Amino acid sequence: LFLVLVTPVELPLALLSPASNGSRSPILSFPQPLCFIAAMALPEEAMLGAIGVVLVVLVVYLLSTFRKPGLRVTKLVVYPIKSCRGISVSTMHTDEFGPTLDRRFMLARTDSGLMVSQRETPKMALIDVALDQAGQALRVNAPGQPELTVSLKPSLDNPRKTCTIWDDKVEGVLCSDEAHAWFSAFLNKSVQLVAMLPKGQHTRKVDPQYVLRRSSFCIMKLPCSNSCPAAVCHGPHNQQ
Repeated sequence: LFLVLVTPVELPLALLSPASNGSRSPILSFPQPLCFIAAMALPEEAMLGAIGVVLVVLVVYLLSTFRKPGLRVTKLVVYPIKSCRGISVSTMHTDEFGPTLDRRFMLARTDSGLMVSQRETPKMALIDVALDQAGQALRVNAPGQPELTVSLKPSLDNPRKTCTIWDDKVEGVLCSDEAHAWFSAFLNKSVQLVAMLPKGQHTRKVDPQYVLRRSSFCIMKLPCSNSCPAAVCHGPHNQQ
């Protein structure tokens, strides 16, 4: 193996390099089958250099054959109540509205129905949300507040409320008075907890500029600590 690695690289160099007295290399006088033996007569420094070159070429070739790393998903999160803390999950299921349980509840101003978010109410970032053991309700906690339980399926007989989300008007179903009072007390403003209506009753037209097109797909680099991403990905250079 040593001769196979060294001879192809060092022997041509030895054949072309002049001897110390200016004449052609004495290796030329060897019969062709014995050229690899003549390589053994090369100086030790040349032999080591040849081995180094071969090893470098071999390593570069092997590295080039490995598949370059692409994006990898490192975290999945759902946010049952818009703008509150999320719940990390190991698998994410989807339905007609997106990731299951994601943004199915929101806070709206009691008087105008205007959406309430962390943009104008940063205190919402302190509201922790978790699923109960049965997976049928949300356990909501915040500093200085008792734990609040919110059913994932509020009664459709509850009053409806028209909410404003950006430029859209959306109808939802109100949750319990207890929930309204809990959030209002913590945020120091009159708000109501509104749930999304089920399939067949919820409508909100999709803005064409936010529709994913394969010809215009892009990934935005965002500081994840300042946003609510459903999936966090890292690229080959640890880019989030």
